[in-house]
Amino acid sequence: MPVEALDTHSLFITLPMYRTLTDSGIEIRNYVNGRDVGNCFGTGGATATGNFVNANTFTTCSRGQIVCNNIFYIKNAKVVEYVPTGRCYTDETVQPQTRYLRLNGQ
Repeated sequence: MPVEALDTHSLFITLPMYRTLTDSGIEIRNYVNGRDVGNCFGTGGATATGNFVNANTFTTCSRGQIVCNNIFYIKNAKVVEYVPTGRCYTDETVQPQTRYLRLNGQ
């Protein structure tokens, strides 16, 4: 597929893109689709002894990322390989869109 199909894709134009060019002229594009996630859990309790209250609390938090690296290998203005890496989906929403076909009279 021509790289123009990627350049006009409504999903990929919204994602941050990192570009590398190899010595042999292969362009590598990584469109990163991800988000940070965080979770906290806690417990608490109190006990009364006479005129005193003893309170105990415990909280633990974790954070991470859910990411898909949409990696495209491009040579001579053509996408020669697509390698989705991570937590990705590869349904019709990441395939060439009818917009590209319509703009090129296909």
